[in-house]
Amino acid sequence: MPSLDWRAVDGRAWQVFAALIDYGQMLIQSNKKGRVGLEVKIYTKPGCPYCAKARDFYDAKGIAFEDLNAQDDLKLRAEMLSITDGDPTVPVIVENGRLKQIGWEGRG
Repeated sequence: MPSLDWRAVDGRAWQVFAALIDYGQMLIQSNKKGRVGLEVKIYTKPGCPYCAKARDFYDAKGIAFEDLNAQDDLKLRAEMLSITDGDPTVPVIVENGRLKQIGWEGRG
């Protein structure tokens, strides 16, 4: 089998190679955390036991999420209400920009 003379590889090829290695490492790390490429937002309010259960679920699965306090932040509340067509029930879970569920275990 012929050997490759790495000195003959131009700079652009090295950049592409390095980018592919970085991307591969990112995928491996993402996969260790849970589902690859999953972006989760949970709209919550302080003291909500169902919001705590939703957080615990995603933590147990190793899935990172953004915890958004929709009670104290009026902008986040308006954003949440636009997603839920005015339903104020929390938690509201959005995965990759799409509404997954309102409430937790049929409650909220």
